[in-house]
Amino acid sequence: MSGFSLFGGYQKPGPGVNKDAPQKPPVQRFFEVLFRKFFDLVKLNLLFLIPFAVAAILSYLVGRITGQSFLWNLPFVLLSPFLAGLTFVTRNYAREEHAFIASDFKDAVLLNWKQFSIHGIIC
Repeated sequence: MSGFSLFGGYQKPGPGVNKDAPQKPPVQRFFEVLFRKFFDLVKLNLLFLIPFAVAAILSYLVGRITGQSFLWNLPFVLLSPFLAGLTFVTRNYAREEHAFIASDFKDAVLLNWKQFSIHGIIC
């Protein structure tokens, strides 16, 4: 019984999704994606929390060692390449494309670290 399934399975032909169906309004699509990807966005933010915590600790240490308030913000420039990963995965979710959280985050950081480092220095 190779095609047997307790609940019917996906073997039966059905109407499917019409390619010419009109898109839903943008606000409705936004909330559908938000609710569908909510826990993935939480995981993504927890992943971004790791470099943020390192930058916060470095910022505290730099501030304690130098005593100058201007230098406290210097370690946060190091966060900019990690924004590349955050941006890439979030963009894929907004486009309703697939993204692996950890591997796509890491790949985007490694591919875009120069551009985002320049962005961090400018900002």
